Amino acid sequence: MKTRITRTIPLAILAGLLLPGGHLHAQLVITSGNTLAEYNTNGTPVGSGTLVNGAGLNFPWSVTVSGPDLFVVNQKANTISEYNTSGGVLASALVSGNGLSGANAMAISGTDLFVVNYTSNTISEYNTSGGVLASALVPTGHGLNGPEGIVISGTDIFVANYSNQTLMEYDTSGNTLANPLASGGALSSGPIGIVAIPEPSTWAMMGIGAGLLIFRRQRRLRRE
Repeated sequence: MKTRITRTIPLAILAGLLLPGGHLHAQLVITSGNTLAEYNTNGTPVGSGTLVNGAGLNFPWSVTVSGPDLFVVNQKANTISEYNTSGGVLASALVSGNGLSGANAMAISGTDLFVVNYTSNTISEYNTSGGVLASALVPTGHGLNGPEGIVISGTDIFVANYSNQTLMEYDTSGNTLANPLASGGALSSGPIGIVAIPEPSTWAMMGIGAGLLIFRRQRRLRRE
């Protein structure tokens, strides 16, 4: 079965990738022990290299960014912590328990956080304010088996199951769309990470949109 997955790329990232001579300058945040490390894309540390030390981190397994905020899943504590990109602690336990059980990976869509739970074989959903939207959006017994990776594309959720080497598909309402979407083959070694890559046509259309936006901005600046 041939499956294509598309994903929207933020304009700020797109401009850096597509503009002639454009370069993407960003910082990399890495979970390391009970810290968040921060490095430049050239491999040099930002400051001391430690962005957050402790402050709620307990075997942090996954980190994602939304605007100026970082959200971290702590597997041993079964919590979600929130920090700003300067290392400030916004909430050492934004979510505690409430469905988290061996929390592994996390994906964000709008203001919603989706977490796969390795121990309970569930997907939990929260908002970025810490509200519990569904402690078991996808409950036990709906195809999850040692889930390790999660990605969202549009209204679809794709999950990599490590224990039974399968790829699952759900929608963001928790309905099962494919059980499994794929299994065996190249997945037989135990899938862990998953990412959605745009199709070339998606990149082209977005590049045109970015170019038009930048052109309009340049014209406006000349008029001013």
